[in-house]
Amino acid sequence: MRSFVFNGTDFGALTRAKVVSESALCVVPKTADVPGRAGAAVLDVSVPPKVVRLKVWLEPMAKLDVAQLVELRHKLGAALLACEGAELQYQDNYVYHDVLCTKAEVWDTLYEAGSCELEFTCFDPIAYSRAMRTETADTFEVRGTWPTWPIIELVADGSGAITVASADTTTAVTLTGDFTEGSIVFLDYEHETVFVDGVMSGGRIALTSDFSAMRPGMQRFTFEGVSCHGISFYERWV
Repeated sequence: MRSFVFNGTDFGALTRAKVVSESALCVVPKTADVPGRAGAAVLDVSVPPKVVRLKVWLEPMAKLDVAQLVELRHKLGAALLACEGAELQYQDNYVYHDVLCTKAEVWDTLYEAGSCELEFTCFDPIAYSRAMRTETADTFEVRGTWPTWPIIELVADGSGAITVASADTTTAVTLTGDFTEGSIVFLDYEHETVFVDGVMSGGRIALTSDFSAMRPGMQRFTFEGVSCHGISFYERWV
């Protein structure tokens, strides 16, 4: 792509950009003491934010005078001021979530319309596919290189409790109680929430339930108490 998209603003119509640097992702180990076991610790891991630096050239499609260029730079600067984490796309197939512009250099106006360097901090350093996929089969392949959280929409068949099991992770989510035939059920695995006909229904989640992420590769699901389903997710890359 010619430039980048940030916080809903496509900078490609006014600028050209190239990547100056990208911080490499790494796993940072952390340890925490285990309560009641002196000297024992458990290992936890985290992936620190990714930092991307872009060189940006102002290249409007029409000839502008000095005052118009100044006004345009102000508009571009305002578009970079996101008050909360926004989406950033600077490659054709990937989008980063929860991103802020954390540094913007002063415009260098020595040549033509000017240029500057921008720094973006991706607090979620994993790249997402541009569009969410939805699968209605029980078996399908998840591409990418990083686990992803599904959102599953179900239609109850009215036979009783609902169970969604994953053969890949040997885990299952069970919703207790009776369901009316045709009821719409949403399972948000990342946030471990359940909605039945638009009403939050966390009390139906069985204590043995495990909301697990899908790893890249073949997925095999089984369903009980369900007449049809759709599994939606973003593929993710490191």
